[in-house]
Amino acid sequence: MAVPSSTEDIETAVAMEEVAREHDAGDIESAEHSENWNSTNEEEISIDKCMDPEIYSYATSKEELQMELLQVSPLGNTLVHFAASVGDGARVERLRYQLPELILTKNNDGNLPLHLAASVGDRSTVLSLVEFQFPQTDMLREKNNRGNTALHVAMENGHLEVAKLLIAIDGSMWYSPNMHNKTPISMAAEAGNHELVNSMLYRYQDQPIGTQPDGSSYYLFKNQWEGNSVLRAAILGRNKGVFDAILLDTDPSLIDSSDEEGMTAHTLAAHIGDTEAADKLLSLCPDGPYKQDKNGFTPAHLASRKGHIRIVEMYLNRCPRSRYLLDGNGWNILHVAVWHRRDNMVKYLLKRRELEGLINQKDRFGNTPLHLAVRQGYPKTVSILASDKRVNLSIRNHERHTAMDIARMSLMGEKILFLRRPLTVMALTLANASRSQERIIAKVKPARVNYFKNTKKDGKFHSGATEDADSHRQTVNNLLLVSTLVATVTFAAGFTVPGGYKNSGRDEGMATLVTDWPFKTFLICNTIAMYSSITGAISLLWAQTGDMSYASARFGLPILGVALSMMFMAFMAGVALVTSNLLWLSIFVAITGSIFLVIISALLVPLIVPISSKNRITRFILYCIFRLLLSVTRYDDEDDDDGFTLLVDMRRRIAFGYSNILNQKLW
Repeated sequence: MAVPSSTEDIETAVAMEEVAREHDAGDIESAEHSENWNSTNEEEISIDKCMDPEIYSYATSKEELQMELLQVSPLGNTLVHFAASVGDGARVERLRYQLPELILTKNNDGNLPLHLAASVGDRSTVLSLVEFQFPQTDMLREKNNRGNTALHVAMENGHLEVAKLLIAIDGSMWYSPNMHNKTPISMAAEAGNHELVNSMLYRYQDQPIGTQPDGSSYYLFKNQWEGNSVLRAAILGRNKGVFDAILLDTDPSLIDSSDEEGMTAHTLAAHIGDTEAADKLLSLCPDGPYKQDKNGFTPAHLASRKGHIRIVEMYLNRCPRSRYLLDGNGWNILHVAVWHRRDNMVKYLLKRRELEGLINQKDRFGNTPLHLAVRQGYPKTVSILASDKRVNLSIRNHERHTAMDIARMSLMGEKILFLRRPLTVMALTLANASRSQERIIAKVKPARVNYFKNTKKDGKFHSGATEDADSHRQTVNNLLLVSTLVATVTFAAGFTVPGGYKNSGRDEGMATLVTDWPFKTFLICNTIAMYSSITGAISLLWAQTGDMSYASARFGLPILGVALSMMFMAFMAGVALVTSNLLWLSIFVAITGSIFLVIISALLVPLIVPISSKNRITRFILYCIFRLLLSVTRYDDEDDDDGFTLLVDMRRRIAFGYSNILNQKLW
């Protein structure tokens, strides 16, 4: 490379290569390194204040230089470091002649004064330091302990003008990697700074680094693609101009090579959802979508995983055979979309007729997309699949489990939160899914089990009851406790009626408000709640000695549901009664009570009404309730794979108890 022969030539070269359009200096800032650099500067300043006051004050004083000023601070900073760190170009100019040996002195972090001048972005100071060795440019190639040249430092701190100056003086620095394998051009590309990338590439438009002996086309980027290479950075930068410029100088044979994370350019573009980049890469390498990266993924798999419908559509239209590709688990793109809960992607794939072969396709474990949706506990995804008539609900995996078997046998993941499991079972039941014949036979087969007999095994006593029996017993105990509490509350409310009692006259001891309709509603609902809770408690006592599953699910639950509903209505009527003289308050009580009555009904109906009912009206009501319950839950997008949270932070204990009860009802 031709090196300018004077300071004026440097200025002329810089002026000729500067682009008129200015960019925001923050475009090229690297947050991680910038924070570390700033924290280091703060530490240096605080420690350097402890040095000889005569040395430290020189950076802002007009006194003449003394020999003792050759001392260094505890961090290894000389006087030139101080002057450069505050952008004092005039003082650096004086020191360059008086103490030239300090210009090439590094501090404890390996920084030359040039690094500090580049960090503050003072162009005149940088130019003054560079002139010291001019026309030699070895100083520009010096690296600190982090492997950064002055150009790296300028770019980390967002100083575009200084970066362009350094490139103009020595354009070979743009491909020098630091200890993180980041080159200046990759940093500019990742930041999406088109102007700076063009400044770097311009240096070698007519002056390539090497030549091809065979006379073939020369590509500027012809080395094996590393983790922080220019092409990867250009894709991550998502700047069309930068990507086009880099792609033009990249050897096409490197597009299918893998980076340190095992991803190719195709899979990376598909993963981040850059449709334009994926389209251009596909035009250059039409076979790219058919190739797996080192992680076993194709571009279509990663696009499906992230829910990028446009990219998947592009691959399916232009590379039709990509629909049949499988990853390491034997998953097709529908498997991947289901596992990562991309419901919109699932709907899109189900709409395409040519993809019908993927709907019931098994992976290497025999699981169809429906099996995966159930195992993950995604009720909405299960509902989307199960409602499609082309989905075979009876297919069994290699463990001979149908989707319903997985839902009812507690085979879901450990992170399944409340309502997910019962809603999943409900979605399958509404779609008329059934368990496998083996599971049905095993369920009805009589077993001689003594629930109250302990057997000694391995030196310990174990209950003769099965795990399911223990679960049913716990459910019965919980229901019995709730029934007892309802009976206690309603019994007390029956004798502490709203309005009190008359104290005199013929009707002494009678209720004061007995003729008001809210009082009648209160008394009727409270009475029903009282009787229902007692009946339910007695039936649950019998359940302790009989068929727990039948007693709790078929009799105890509906009775308890009625008791809870009536207790709620009794409270609402009682409050409305005592506030009837204030119209707006009475209306407020009635409206809020009605809203929560709908919510309570939605939660209780699946417990009372058989989910497997064939009645159309009943099934329609259950379906509406199912959609309502789905609407109060949502997936957590912060966790790409397993996220699922509640929209409303409901009380966990109540919810957990309801989940257990609903599980028993659905089973």
